[in-house]
Formats: sequence, structure tokens, C-alpha cells
Amino acid sequence: MIWQLSQQKLVHLTRRMNQIIVEDRWHSIHIHEPEAVIAAIKSLLSRIEDQ
Repeated sequence: MIWQLSQQKLVHLTRRMNQIIVEDRWHSIHIHEPEAVIAAIKSLLSRIEDQ
């Protein structure tokens, strides 16, 4: 719970920040949920291209 609260504070540091929560996962998201990582990267690239 404390970790989640500190993460929520980080999200508000800038309007460009984006938080993606992958439920029921700990570390190594890139191994267990590579689709989530790929989607996040594609989203980031799309936002950069739109600027």
C-alpha cells in the first residue's frame, strides 16, 4: 500500500507521466507480460510522433 501511494505521487510530477498497472505481477513484467511492455512502448512512440 505504501509503495502504491508513493507511485501515485510520482505520476503527478509531470503531465507527461503515465502509469500502467499490470495486475497480479511483481517485477520482471517484461518476462511475464511482454504484451503490456510492447503496448506501453508503442503508446509512448505514438505520443512522441504526435508532438
